[in-house]
Amino acid sequence: MQPPAPASLVCLLDLLQDEAALLMAGSTLDTLSEPIRQGTGLDLGDMAQRPRFQGLLPGFELQHFRHLAAQDLQAGASLWAATFHTMPCAAVDYLFANVPAHSLIVSCEAPPWLRQACMARQQDLVDIRTSPLRFGPDVHLAVHASTTTLRARLAEFAIPTEALQLEAAFLGSNLRTHRKRLEAQRSYKFDLNGCLIFIGQHPRDAARLDACGHFLQCDDFSQPLRQLAQGRRVLYLATFDDSFEFKLADRERQMLADVLGQAVAPCLQSTYQVLSAPDDLVLVSIASPVLQEAAWFGKPAHMLGAAQVKVPLPGAAASTHTPDSYQCVRFEDAIAPRFWHALLSPEKPGPRLAHLPSLGRHYARETMDAWGAYENVLTWNRPLASGMFERSGGGLLRKQVQSLEKSLTPLPAACGQQARIRPNADDRLRSLGNSKQGQTAYILGNGPSLDELDLPWLMQQDAFWCNAAFKLQERGIEFRPRYYILSDGWAFQTWRSDILGIDARTMLLPQPVLEEIQKSAPDSAAAQSALPYRIIDNVDDPLAAFMFMDRKNFSIDPTQGVHPGGSVVLIAIQMAFYMGFSRVLVGGVDLDYTGARSSFYAGQLDAQQLSTMNERTDRIRQSFLTARWHFEQHGRMLGKITPSPHLPLSFINEIH
Repeated sequence: MQPPAPASLVCLLDLLQDEAALLMAGSTLDTLSEPIRQGTGLDLGDMAQRPRFQGLLPGFELQHFRHLAAQDLQAGASLWAATFHTMPCAAVDYLFANVPAHSLIVSCEAPPWLRQACMARQQDLVDIRTSPLRFGPDVHLAVHASTTTLRARLAEFAIPTEALQLEAAFLGSNLRTHRKRLEAQRSYKFDLNGCLIFIGQHPRDAARLDACGHFLQCDDFSQPLRQLAQGRRVLYLATFDDSFEFKLADRERQMLADVLGQAVAPCLQSTYQVLSAPDDLVLVSIASPVLQEAAWFGKPAHMLGAAQVKVPLPGAAASTHTPDSYQCVRFEDAIAPRFWHALLSPEKPGPRLAHLPSLGRHYARETMDAWGAYENVLTWNRPLASGMFERSGGGLLRKQVQSLEKSLTPLPAACGQQARIRPNADDRLRSLGNSKQGQTAYILGNGPSLDELDLPWLMQQDAFWCNAAFKLQERGIEFRPRYYILSDGWAFQTWRSDILGIDARTMLLPQPVLEEIQKSAPDSAAAQSALPYRIIDNVDDPLAAFMFMDRKNFSIDPTQGVHPGGSVVLIAIQMAFYMGFSRVLVGGVDLDYTGARSSFYAGQLDAQQLSTMNERTDRIRQSFLTARWHFEQHGRMLGKITPSPHLPLSFINEIH
């Protein structure tokens, strides 16, 4: 015989939590109140008012409950934090004395003391919250039931672990494919091999509270953290928005660095990029739910504290669920009247409408406005998100900005002063203008013909070294260039640690790369002294801004941007022109990939790579002709110091 249905419902939120922190909990119960009413005939109360409690006996006074809860409170302590795990018996007894007989408590994000009290008193309680497993096609809810009968009914709606595993597998596959596509396009690359990634949480996250009401910090776990960090690069992944929280993530990252005695850089990848990555990495956190998700992606994870919401692990059987655990339930089930009928009043006639028709993807995320880390999955570098931006006015805005920049270009001359054209143009880059008039610059590519040059001598000259030139150190040549220039973000991600270690008098980096370095390695020499440059692009036609498309596509003022030419050497040539060098001599640019060595540092290309490079070299060759024409128009010389027959420049035999 089944127990009778509850006679009434009591809505009970955390009675001591700040009002602002209850916003999501109140909204969740507001969403569920109508399905509960249709499924059971019971009223949860006027949830539009977002009350802390409804349905208690009329004599209950919240202020008296707070007074009883604060009996043993130490001076200066937070009442909510001090009682979060253990509430004084007098306060608990007072609360339950005001719970009507044969009622059921419905809560959202119930504190541990309330769940424990309900289980001890055999008081029916259903606690609902967002599941810590958020990798599914929509948000799942985690539901806890305090009695054996309720738990048995709830199990009928629990998402099978096999389904959760499939959802994690599909998302992981999607993100790995996305990563490979970006790498194939030379658009973005990252390497997390050998990393220990600390998953950060908000400093006042309830999951960080221990039994004494103390918010756990990194330095509470110094020894295990040091052991885990041995031999690994440590990164900090912030999983909360600290935009208005006085850089809380940076504070915790610095605390972690102090505990470990080593630098800790921000992790620039998103949560699900990290979880889906095949890289050799280890995760650690005080109590972040990301570590519970990690198990479903096969990632090793170390939780220093304890999970606040216990949910199933991969492959776990129903028999392994403990009385204080939660079951994962689909949102579309939780908002169905049949769910609440089956859970609370199965002996009564069923609801007229069992459930809504099939709901769209992300229905719960949209309803609750709860996107979390999944927002990055949908929008970061995705064609649909980019296309929506362009077609909803972004493309027009970009054109207007480009037009404005062009119209402002002559402003300094008109004003007779050094005006700041671009707010992000570096004054140090501007100061290079005409600083080397009448002098000679050397620009070195990475072709095999570098073998023909006196590289140690060139290292002492005004020479620009590009991309992988730091590999000269492998040949015993100390790499301390006067000028070093990097082509793009792909090159930086490929040689990140090497580039951060370069000791150059002047380092020229693409602006997005410098911004990334300033975020991830703010203490590095590159972050402090590198100069940014901007690549000029064209929204409507990506090739239109390239040097090989039009003779006018050559920048005489890199503070306004430089034109791409298909090779980083051509960017360096525009920089040298701006600096006033009267002779710019190029070496190691062979534009020939048919030999046994494709570059000074690499072997032969395969057939597909060779075909791709042959197409590129035709464009690069035309770009060199554009650059040469501009030098000649200004009475300067652009030549080459290696024979390189495919490079359309005059050979100057003076360095061999």
